[in-house]
Amino acid sequence: MNFVAPLFLYALSAVAIPIILHLVELRRAKRILFTNVSFIKEVKNITSRHRRLKQLLILLARISFIIFLVLVFAQPYLPANSTIDNARDYKIYIDNSLSLQNESKEADRNLLDQAVGHSQKILGNLPASNRINIQDNFRRTNSYTDYTAVKAKNYLAELKLSANTKNFPALLSGFSMGSPQPYNAFIYSDFQRNAFNPDYLTDLPQTPNDYYLIHLKGNATYNAFVDSIFLEDEFVRLNANNKIKVRIRNSGSENVEGCNVKFFIGQQQVSALSVSVPANQTKTVDLVYRLTDTNLKSCRIVLQDYPIDFDNTYYFTLQASAQINVVDVADDKNAPTARMFTNEPLFRYQIISPQQFNYTLLKETDLVILNSVTQLTPAFAENLEEYVRGGGNVAFVPANKSEANTYATFFQKLGLNNIRYQPIANNNASAQVELAALDVNNPFFKNIFEANSAKMKMPAAAPVLTWNRSSDDILKFRNGNNFLSEFRKGTGKIYLFASPLQEEFTDFANHALFVPIMYKMAMQSFKQKQEVAYTLGGTTIQYPVASNNLKEVIKLVKDSLTFIPEQQVKDGMANLVVPDDLNEAGFYKLQIGNNDLTTVALNYNKKESDLDAYSLTDLKNMVGDAKNIKILDASDEIGIKNLVAQDNLGTQLWKYCLILCLIFALTEILLIRFM
Repeated sequence: MNFVAPLFLYALSAVAIPIILHLVELRRAKRILFTNVSFIKEVKNITSRHRRLKQLLILLARISFIIFLVLVFAQPYLPANSTIDNARDYKIYIDNSLSLQNESKEADRNLLDQAVGHSQKILGNLPASNRINIQDNFRRTNSYTDYTAVKAKNYLAELKLSANTKNFPALLSGFSMGSPQPYNAFIYSDFQRNAFNPDYLTDLPQTPNDYYLIHLKGNATYNAFVDSIFLEDEFVRLNANNKIKVRIRNSGSENVEGCNVKFFIGQQQVSALSVSVPANQTKTVDLVYRLTDTNLKSCRIVLQDYPIDFDNTYYFTLQASAQINVVDVADDKNAPTARMFTNEPLFRYQIISPQQFNYTLLKETDLVILNSVTQLTPAFAENLEEYVRGGGNVAFVPANKSEANTYATFFQKLGLNNIRYQPIANNNASAQVELAALDVNNPFFKNIFEANSAKMKMPAAAPVLTWNRSSDDILKFRNGNNFLSEFRKGTGKIYLFASPLQEEFTDFANHALFVPIMYKMAMQSFKQKQEVAYTLGGTTIQYPVASNNLKEVIKLVKDSLTFIPEQQVKDGMANLVVPDDLNEAGFYKLQIGNNDLTTVALNYNKKESDLDAYSLTDLKNMVGDAKNIKILDASDEIGIKNLVAQDNLGTQLWKYCLILCLIFALTEILLIRFM
């Protein structure tokens, strides 16, 4: 038998107090009066024996009371099995991810507070001489610090929710640092299904370490949050009614009824509505907005949802699109495209002859139309290839009188293979073939045509180009050949027409399809400088900068917080990796020195909003018969405390000592009263 606090055993010297009192009391003479002297001798003998027995029993009761009272404070225990000894290390991991904001079954505290309070009680049952390692989602895998029990309690008391997460392999890697000796690990988590893989447990039974998986279960059965937003039209029009679609998700097992949804642009609320979302489903709502200038706007979608409210606000930015620059390279100033683009203020259109074309125009051009150009030099092709790979778009309309070798060389420079050029002799209109019905399910036609558009009368064309493979076929002939296809090269696109657009080759330029398709090409050529929103946790932000050799680093700044992301600048584009220690959603300024580049919106990862988690039974089934893994319920604090104490200190005897202490105190009272 061992003792947790053996110094209290010195208090056993107090046993001398009742013994001294007993000896003093024996020396005191007592006078006994009786009326009949004939019975004096017999009564005296009986009283003396009875009195000595009573005093001896009281003495024993008092001594036993003091002994067991001292043992209560000394905390005796029987040592545990040899597989668990005090030489082991102790590891504690608290999954302080945002999902632990869920309320626990205990009143007025969430799962994180429950885990912290619970682990602090466990620390009280660990040997005082041991060092404790604490792991949480703030700490990287390569950080390792041991604490005393007191400092570990203080560290846990200051633990906050974190937007970061740590998977199980990274956690085990953190545990393995430090001393190589076996350890006992206490793991607190809600074990969300999208974060915890059952395969993580397969290797644990082969290790000499002991693991206590402590399951935290929240009370919330529903959680509404903004899953994502997307623009109905990527081109945001100035001074016009634009629309965004907001996808709201309910990750719980109960319906969300009457959730208020508010839309803010800056500090002004522009719309609001109430929405109900069935359990484990999503609902998309439309919100209308109008932008009156081209400045970047900081916007928010705010939900009213309790108790999980970390994901109630979704941050994003909106900016009215600038004019789209279209350069039409054509010999004919009266090309069909000229009539179309000049009448629409969305576009900044100019038509240039091939001889007047300047390569510097490519830097400011969104869409280049090569309109029946017959002479295409290798230098022109090389510049266009670089332009497309950098994100530019090209629409190529063939001519009927170009040299075959010129087109072959041009297509080869652009990386387009298997393009066959066959001019039509004498502009023979009888060679025209009708186009197949419109495929309205093609993403290119999204928000342009309705389902009944497939029944419209289609135009016809006489092809001079044919090809077999492309990135996307937009329009096809009835015979299966392609009329208009999209080829992706780098971050740009090449749109290839099979025939010239002159009337003798096709009536496409006079058809209802012509204008919306050309507009769609031009609008897809326009690219916003940044995404409307980004996600915390390793996301890459791309933003164009003026120079590849910046003398100052790019920073992310919010109020008094400044973060320097990992960054690389290439081809005028800065690639910034959001730092792991950036832990708060909201709007951040992108700065170079003291100059603001833009404002970006960062949101929490939606995985933490998903309430679907493994149950206690699920975890026990995963573990099976593994001896060194114990699945525990966090709500059973007394059971866990006793189990941990037994595993680490053996069988504790202080409770039995306390019971015996009370029994001997009661025995003394009964002896004095009735004997």
